[in-house]
Amino acid sequence: MKINKNFKLWLAASTDEFREVLQYIYFQDGFAYASNSHILVKVPSIMLFDLEGDASIDIEEETKKLQGYLIHSSVWKLLTTFPEVQIKREGDFEPEVTIEAKKAQHIISVSLVNSASYNVPNYEEAIVVKEEREPIQRIGVNVDFLSDLTAAMGADNIKLGFTTAKSKIFVEPEPNIYGELGMIMPTLLTGTLDGFDK
Repeated sequence: MKINKNFKLWLAASTDEFREVLQYIYFQDGFAYASNSHILVKVPSIMLFDLEGDASIDIEEETKKLQGYLIHSSVWKLLTTFPEVQIKREGDFEPEVTIEAKKAQHIISVSLVNSASYNVPNYEEAIVVKEEREPIQRIGVNVDFLSDLTAAMGADNIKLGFTTAKSKIFVEPEPNIYGELGMIMPTLLTGTLDGFDK
């Protein structure tokens, strides 16, 4: 199997050296999460791998090996360049999880980090939708955030969901078959925006 290049999760991860845990992609409960604190993406782990027609691999069992582990986003990006990867999980108490990647005669083995080593944010808590609704007269969206988020989700068509002018914007691929979800966090703007306050 190989990593599906359509999901560019590294674009949603942080590059901020002071937010080290946000530089990682986190695997939990069948999903991969990446966030830079401005955007967050949630993608089913099974969608991140391409079996290339190999029916002998149980993709759900393979991705369960990643449960509770982190991989640095830059390493994930590198692994997408390899035509073949294999997930290994060894040990019972504190298992070691590695991804072995092969290209021609070259083989690299990357160890994932146990999430117990970090204070990983509760991404599911951030995703919870409060039922408050209010009319939204005007809202701005950072196009770079939206572009990175749709690329991280591997989406060509998206649907935006708004609740209030000051709350997160939900982004879903259209159609949404597997439960992918993205969010753009609200940003407070002060002052005026020329041409927009008339």
